[in-house]
Amino acid sequence: MNRVKKVFVLLLVAAIVSLGLTGCRDAAKEQAIAEAAAAKIELTKVESDLASILSERDSLKTELATVVEARDKLQAAVEQAKNAQEQLAGLTEERDAAIAEATEAQSMVEKLKSQLAEQTQAITGLEDQNNILREMVDKLKNSLSSETEAPSAPEL
Repeated sequence: MNRVKKVFVLLLVAAIVSLGLTGCRDAAKEQAIAEAAAAKIELTKVESDLASILSERDSLKTELATVVEARDKLQAAVEQAKNAQEQLAGLTEERDAAIAEATEAQSMVEKLKSQLAEQTQAITGLEDQNNILREMVDKLKNSLSSETEAPSAPEL
């Protein structure tokens, strides 16, 4: 702003000095004064435009800062989303591993249940055989004891 102002002031001073030194007539003097006034008006207009541009620049800087802040927040949100996605992928892998382990455990439980049922059946069968054998042993004992008692009866 100061640079532009200095240039116009220098031009104005140069125009006034050159007209004064050349010894212009009143018409030329009036014309120089008119040109100086026009230059002064132009300078005022340029200063006003410059102030307006500077104000707009400041406004754009503020807006840019707001946009940069919003971008940074969005970038942080994207990073959080990526982290959450990675955590979700890890949890999904853990869940899948746990499901596989649970399926394997369930399969083992079913196998053990089947073995238990088979062993229970085998035990029941063995108990039945044991009972039959006991009955046979009891019958044999009875039959042996009745045979040993029968010869002693014929004594006279």
